[in-house]
Amino acid sequence: MASVFSGTHSSRRSPKTSLVTLILAVEAAICMANTRFVRIITMKAKAGKGSEFLKKFRESVGATAGEIEGMRRLYLLRPMGKKDKFVAISLWDDEEAAEKYAKSPRNSKYGEQLASVQKGKERVKKYEVELHVVGKGVGEEG
Repeated sequence: MASVFSGTHSSRRSPKTSLVTLILAVEAAICMANTRFVRIITMKAKAGKGSEFLKKFRESVGATAGEIEGMRRLYLLRPMGKKDKFVAISLWDDEEAAEKYAKSPRNSKYGEQLASVQKGKERVKKYEVELHVVGKGVGEEG
């Protein structure tokens, strides 16, 4: 990445690729610089409803999560070999923003949309971010 900042470019990278890499790196750094709080939510789909759960999650939460004030990132994970288990990881500016969302009508609406395919209640764990490291950017070579 140093060659991008110095204005020289490796023979393996075009100036355009370096500019894209720089833009992505700056965007990630700005976005993640404010992230100080994480919510990790474990959820189970009803037996055999994992695919339907995923579809409903994408159509509800996934379609509008980017509009939630204070949320920086949202990941939905499915443990390897587990068709009906999910983990949602959301990164927030701070605990206040996350708690405001958790008590919001929007969050309740998401819960209602998932209720027909979700088994039981989700479990929420809260974390403060103590360290954040960003790896190589898209298109960046070692």
